[in-house]
Amino acid sequence: MVILEDGLIIPVQGMRINFSRDRKNMKIHKIDKIGGIILIIVFVGYWGINLGIRATGFIPYNFKSDDMYPTIKKGDRVVLYKKAYRTKLPAKGDVVGLFFESNDKLFVRRIDGIPGGKIIDEGKIIELKNNEYYVTADNKTVLDGKKSEVVHLSNIVGEIILIHSGQEWKVKHGINLK
Repeated sequence: MVILEDGLIIPVQGMRINFSRDRKNMKIHKIDKIGGIILIIVFVGYWGINLGIRATGFIPYNFKSDDMYPTIKKGDRVVLYKKAYRTKLPAKGDVVGLFFESNDKLFVRRIDGIPGGKIIDEGKIIELKNNEYYVTADNKTVLDGKKSEVVHLSNIVGEIILIHSGQEWKVKHGINLK
């Protein structure tokens, strides 16, 4: 028996008793066991599906910038495939998710230079060493100051394989999902 302020709570399995200030308005509410079970199933199911999708290497993101306009617009949904580069190396033209050294935010960029290649950026020749890639934003008026940069292979998280824009789906052809 537990006494709270002006009421008494009697533990009864499957029942909840609420007291108001005057005992005449005492109300008994049966806890809906089926509703509770459904709520648990929905909660566990949501997280199970979410974790299951992530375990396969597919990570959905809402794109929040215009860095890759017109390929990917602000508000588009994209799917990053983390396992894309387990069996192959990134190729020129791939749209990838990556982290820059100075930032922990995920960026989406296009690969414009591969290891062993040379890039001319603002009049300077950049030679790409082993495991270095030159990435650029499709939108050349990027405001975050990271429109192009050399990144190491270890900073590339995966490849963007699916873009959902409004009612249109864009799928990268020739995807190897092994």
